Amino acid sequence: MKGWEKFMAIQVGDVVAIMTPQPAGGFFMLAQPVQDLWRVVEVSPPVAKVKGVTNRCTILCPINQLAELPSEQITQIMHESDQRNIEYFNWRASLQNPNRFYREEIPSNEYFQSHGSILHIDADQRFMEKCKKKYEELGVKANAYYLDTPEMADNIESLLKQHNPDILVITGHDGLLNQENPMSLESYDSSKHYYNATKKAREFDRDKNSLIIFCGACMSFFEALIQAGANFASSPKRVNIQMFDPVFIAEKISKTPFLTKVNLAETIGSTISGFDGIGGMESIGKSKLTIPKINDVSIPNRNHPVTSPQSVSYKYNPRSSHYF
Repeated sequence: MKGWEKFMAIQVGDVVAIMTPQPAGGFFMLAQPVQDLWRVVEVSPPVAKVKGVTNRCTILCPINQLAELPSEQITQIMHESDQRNIEYFNWRASLQNPNRFYREEIPSNEYFQSHGSILHIDADQRFMEKCKKKYEELGVKANAYYLDTPEMADNIESLLKQHNPDILVITGHDGLLNQENPMSLESYDSSKHYYNATKKAREFDRDKNSLIIFCGACMSFFEALIQAGANFASSPKRVNIQMFDPVFIAEKISKTPFLTKVNLAETIGSTISGFDGIGGMESIGKSKLTIPKINDVSIPNRNHPVTSPQSVSYKYNPRSSHYF
């Protein structure tokens, strides 16, 4: 296909792979196996802006390096990507002891652990759905929303008021589009929007131990996001991060006991991208132990007659001469 014909063929919405240049011959080839897929979001010949379908990155790529793939191959690559994510999750789970925060002297059937709640805002709807499912698998309470990055700052306060979370995750796609000036927000695809959303969230709750914020995606402007008020952010070395890395950070904070410092080395080290992809500051955990274990109680609507819930028993306490 001639160059101009390829420019005409590549359209916004196409799912493509990126070919790599060969050492000799001046031509490009598709590396095998193909691990990453990209969706074309903007075409400005001779380049196109593409967002990761299997990663959280946004890049500019010469159109002549983009390869269209048959639908069967796209389906297969997506399946293989999902399998790798499962392997990542299983690897991470193998590093952790699920009972490490429980007190040995208290029988496990007499208490319950109330983990911190999470508000997850994602600029990729497909990734948002996957992250929401992962939170459920991890056993943490999370409300997840899809918002395009320019809309985040305007909507963040209302969502914080609605859910009052312990942990806020702001993520999506990003990329360092101008590598000659990495210390400018304008050099990034979405960092300025993440920065503005984080500032709005921090204005809502200025206490960094009250609302723990993770912000960023692939190659994000780490220093700016920390300055805006994030506790954790990407990407110190401007590398890609894995789809579930924000989830892993949030889960770790959610399950760390209240007033206990989150172990930075353990928390960041348990992500796929590690210290090159994620950095952060000392923060406290959000999990609280409740004794004794209680059953859920239905709260009647206002002005309705109140009756004692059947699940609550009343016992005589001889020390106080009162019923409780």
